[in-house]
Amino acid sequence: MKPKLYVVPCTIAVLLVALVGCSIFKSDVDKAREFIQASMYPQAIALLTKKIEEKPTNAEAHFLLGVCFINTGKPADGEEEFRKAVGFKSDYGRDIGKEFLKAAKTSLSKKSAIPLTQHLFSKAIEYEPNTRQSVAKELFTEGKNFAASAHYEDLDIRFMIASSIDGSLKNEICSVYYGLGNSATGKESFWFYRRAQQYCQSYNQEIGQRLLVMAKNVPSKEESDQYVQEASKYVSKAAIFDKLAQTFTLTKGSKQNTISIPNNKTAIFSSNKDFYIVKRTGNKPDGSEILNRIKTPAGTTRKFFQWGGTVVVEGIYDGTELKITYE
Repeated sequence: MKPKLYVVPCTIAVLLVALVGCSIFKSDVDKAREFIQASMYPQAIALLTKKIEEKPTNAEAHFLLGVCFINTGKPADGEEEFRKAVGFKSDYGRDIGKEFLKAAKTSLSKKSAIPLTQHLFSKAIEYEPNTRQSVAKELFTEGKNFAASAHYEDLDIRFMIASSIDGSLKNEICSVYYGLGNSATGKESFWFYRRAQQYCQSYNQEIGQRLLVMAKNVPSKEESDQYVQEASKYVSKAAIFDKLAQTFTLTKGSKQNTISIPNNKTAIFSSNKDFYIVKRTGNKPDGSEILNRIKTPAGTTRKFFQWGGTVVVEGIYDGTELKITYE
């Protein structure tokens, strides 16, 4: 029975030696892989460079060095190492796109420089074109989630990259920004509407009209002018005129339509029918006024400037609709 007493201790000793040996004699490539998993890229680069110097044809070392480079802001160097790895072992070609995509997502989550992140995504698509739509849709969905939580910087970056990968998403992105602009109050809407216009012009009329309505409801003239200026990015001057103009109905020969013009403002007149702007230029010897009738044809505009005061408008035909705004 005594020999059996030595079997268990011997077996344990052999296992311990084996385990210690595995740890002590782990290759530089294996250690580098562990460093990469821990995002300790400088340490991994040092080991892999040493290994390649010892054996320049080591495909795995070149591939892992490429992974290190694309995760440390050196995508061109990384791609060169990938090419070398594929040259020594073609199987690595199947993994390049996946590594670029992983690096791109990591770069995005760390809010690295946008051009670098975009480049990594474009490289991922270049190596795996069949993932274009799925990658873009994933970014778009992430962006919408950030919109719901009001993280607009994160939203903006994801939408930007998603649209660069798949241009068909532009209209959907435009709709999201338009909706956010409609939900915003005051001048907070400006940023969202500008973003919407970058992706499509489908909502320009609606945006411009809403801004003009808002221009009428703010307390100060200065603030109102800011809304009008913003609206001019989306709608024509004619549309702005129609929305903001005061409207008067003139009758034939009527001279009772007196318009007050604010100080230092230019009145802009327009009408659906011909009309006169009547100016007093002096008095006749009998004391009666000398009037100068300035005819303005239908469909045209005429500007009239004076330092405050009034001006009389006269209808030529019944049913004349006169619109006036100021600048």
